[in-house]
Order: sequence, then C-alpha cells, then structure tokens
Amino acid sequence: MQQRTLVIAGVAVVLAIAAFLMIGRGPNTTVTTTTPPPPASTAVTPTTTTPPGATGSGPAVTPPAATTPPATTPPATNQ
Repeated sequence: MQQRTLVIAGVAVVLAIAAFLMIGRGPNTTVTTTTPPPPASTAVTPTTTTPPGATGSGPAVTPPAATTPPATTPPATNQ
C-alpha cells in the first residue's frame, strides 16, 4: 500500500515538473500590433522656399578647374 502511494506521488511530481516546463511554450505567444498610416489629409507636405535673388538671373559663374599637383618621386636610397 505504501509503495503504491509512493508511485502515485512520483507520477504527480513528474507531471508537475512537466507542466512547469511547458508554461509559455505555446504556438506563438507574442502579440504584434501594427499602427495604420495617418490619413492623407493630415500628412505634412514639405515646402521649399527660394531665397531672394536666387532666380537664376545674371551671368553664370563657373567654378575654377581642379588642378592636380605634380607627381613627386621619392629620393633613391642606397642600400
């Protein structure tokens, strides 16, 4: 009779440990929420302002041409 009680208690302990290990291991328990985009009426449209005098009138200014420095050869070392 006492051996039967020990077997039942052992099975109960094994089931309790198994249940404890299975907590939170369901199919995907993470909740993801998506926020819808704002309506088009509240969308902010960027505005560009042209500074005064930047209308493109006047002579064209060309930047100076890039010059490359002359190539220098390192001094020969006698070894």
